[in-house]
Amino acid sequence: MATFAPAFGAYTFGTTPAPTAFVLEEWKDRFLVATKFTPRQAAIGQNLQSQQIKGREITCRGFMQHGSDDTAREQLDAMMAALQAGEQSFNIFTGRYIDAWLSGNVEYSPVKGSTHHRYNVSFKMQTQEPYWKSTTLTTDAFNKNGASPYTQALTINNGTTTALPTIGMTLKSASETGRTISIKNDSTGKELKLHGIDWNLNSQIVLDFERRLVHDGSDNPLFMGLQEGTWWDLLGGAAVTTLRVSHNLVAGTPNIDFLVTYKERFLVA
Repeated sequence: MATFAPAFGAYTFGTTPAPTAFVLEEWKDRFLVATKFTPRQAAIGQNLQSQQIKGREITCRGFMQHGSDDTAREQLDAMMAALQAGEQSFNIFTGRYIDAWLSGNVEYSPVKGSTHHRYNVSFKMQTQEPYWKSTTLTTDAFNKNGASPYTQALTINNGTTTALPTIGMTLKSASETGRTISIKNDSTGKELKLHGIDWNLNSQIVLDFERRLVHDGSDNPLFMGLQEGTWWDLLGGAAVTTLRVSHNLVAGTPNIDFLVTYKERFLVA
């Protein structure tokens, strides 16, 4: 069961009065939506309007309360330094997070007449990604050999929205030159093809569907002859995704180790 444990990077918020850190009392979480207008018929002067989710804006309000003004100022300084550390992992409850950064200023004001040296504090966070992610990495590891195509049912995505996988493939048979491999989501029909692959024994090809990047497992980009099709995602809401792999490997008996990973994504914290 998730527990209330707000934190930003290494800075842990307080959860009770008289803490050693900022106490989060209230937050507002909303999508940032970009509106795009595309010409439809110039003669008529009409436009098509489309909306695309660009990220989130999270407003946080709470207080800091200490036994002395000196301690309160020291803790306020520490919090502001932590918030200005750039993009960090931000969570409100355990089990889910989102990468966020401070947007704008931190506003704070002392509460007059308070005997606890209290400051009311508010600030906003902004994100690039629109969804909260699970802190748990879902993993499917399997081996396929022989003639393709191969199919493999992946672990069910229990997130409330789609997930973006990373698919790692390690060649365990003989090296290949100028080959083609297809990675298809059989559940949606979407397919990504890579052409002109030079693949050495025991080397990796990693497809990062979130960054739309093909690399060697160490973030070094691999330049294939041609990419064809679409970068697809895994359906959410406990949907089953079946992976279908096709290739034209010919050296010996083709043998590939697969590692598919993803994090479930959610609409709320």
